[in-house]
Amino acid sequence: MKQAAQKRGKKPLIFIVSFVVLLLMIIGILFALILNDPNQPIATGAKTDTGVAKLVKAAVTGAPAQLSSEEMNAILAAKLAKGTQTKIKGVRFTINGDNTVDAYVPVDYKGIRFGVSANLTVAPAAEKQISATVNSIKIGRLPVNPAWVLSYGKTVFPKEVGVDGNVLHVNADLLNTYVLENMVGADISSLTVANQNFVVGVSGNIDKLKIYIEQNLKSYIGLLS
Repeated sequence: MKQAAQKRGKKPLIFIVSFVVLLLMIIGILFALILNDPNQPIATGAKTDTGVAKLVKAAVTGAPAQLSSEEMNAILAAKLAKGTQTKIKGVRFTINGDNTVDAYVPVDYKGIRFGVSANLTVAPAAEKQISATVNSIKIGRLPVNPAWVLSYGKTVFPKEVGVDGNVLHVNADLLNTYVLENMVGADISSLTVANQNFVVGVSGNIDKLKIYIEQNLKSYIGLLS
C-alpha cells in the first residue's frame, strides 16, 4: 500500500518535470527560429543620383517616376545613414513578379540583431495616401501574425501611419520627409507598384525646382534632357 501511494505521488511530479522540459524545448526552438536570419546582408554604398533625379524629373514633367528596387533602396539607405537612430540597420525592398514587395529590415534590440521581413501589396489609395496590405511577416524564420504585429505597431508608428487590421495607411507627408528629405519644391503625392517598379507621383513648384536643379545640374542633366 505504501509503495502504491509513493508511485501515485511521483506521477504529478513526473508530469510537471516533463511539462517544464517540453516548455523549455519549445522556447528554445522559437528563439532559434527568431535569431536565425536567412536574409542576405544589405549592400551599402549605392548611389542615389538616378533615383532622386527621376523624382525631380517627375516633379517637372508631371509624369510619375518609375523607380527600381535598387534606386528606392539607395535613397532610403542614404537617409538612414544620415539619421541618428541606431535600432534600424537598413531597409531593402524587392519587387516580385506579381508586383508584391518583399521588405527586409534588420533591427538591433538590446544588443541582439533581429531580421524582420514582410511581404506587402501596395495598392492605389486616395491622394496623398499610400495603402499597403501586409500579407505576411517573419522575425528570422518565425512567421508571426501581421495583424498582431501591426496592432503593437500602433503604439510606436509615427502619426502619419494608420493601421486597419493588416493594412497600413501612410500619409505621403511622411515620405516627403523621409525619401525626398523635404527637397525644395517637390512633394510625393502617390506610390504604387507596377511592372516591377515603384511608380511615384510627384508634384512640384517649377520655379523652386529650377533652383534645385541648377544646384545639382551635373547629376541630373542626362535624365532631364
